[in-house]
Amino acid sequence: MMPETDGMTVLRSLQRQGRLPALPVVVVTAYDGRQRRLEALSTGAIDFLAKPINHLEVTSLLAVDRQASKSTWPAAERSQ
Repeated sequence: MMPETDGMTVLRSLQRQGRLPALPVVVVTAYDGRQRRLEALSTGAIDFLAKPINHLEVTSLLAVDRQASKSTWPAAERSQ
């Protein structure tokens, strides 16, 4: 849990600031309801994982995202 806010509030803030989709966000939560999943994905998250998370699922997700980002991010951002 986040001490001062929750992840959906942070995600909505990032969306309002125009930082999505340039900043890929994966929501990791103990709440696995369909409504929360749809809210996160429609707000701009690239994926939604329910705790307890499976390390293979995370590894696969990161590998796919990394491969996709190599082809879509500007070269200057990739080198940072």
